[in-house]
Amino acid sequence: MEYKINKSEYQMLKNILEKRVLSKDEKRVLGKIIEIYNVWDNPMTLEELAKQVSNLTQIPLDLMKAKTRKREIVVARQIYFYISRKMIAVKPNWSLKKIGATMGGRDHSTVLHGSDTIQDLISTKNKDTYNTIKYVLSNFNIDS
Repeated sequence: MEYKINKSEYQMLKNILEKRVLSKDEKRVLGKIIEIYNVWDNPMTLEELAKQVSNLTQIPLDLMKAKTRKREIVVARQIYFYISRKMIAVKPNWSLKKIGATMGGRDHSTVLHGSDTIQDLISTKNKDTYNTIKYVLSNFNIDS
């Protein structure tokens, strides 16, 4: 029997994770349910995800794919890497190699490095990029 949770059930699960003390296993299972629901509720391809990040960061997609090291462009690209890497668990046809290929043929290690860089910026709340990162992630229902 298949069961799809509704929006109020989704919100209840999210509140449980945020406020109630749960074991690590309970948090992991509930977190996976929320993650799957978010992604399945809004199915997309890597290219569509890249376009959405491009729109939200106001960096043209062709610049995100370009071989440039301008800070604002690199951050937009790394945000894309971070979000797509988080979604790999529920998108079986996505891989680090495919994610990198979508951004101008970059290597899987570049995807890992970019994703880790965003995680570090979130952890340290780097004032220059933190607000941009939080804004983009909130549009994908991804908590940092």
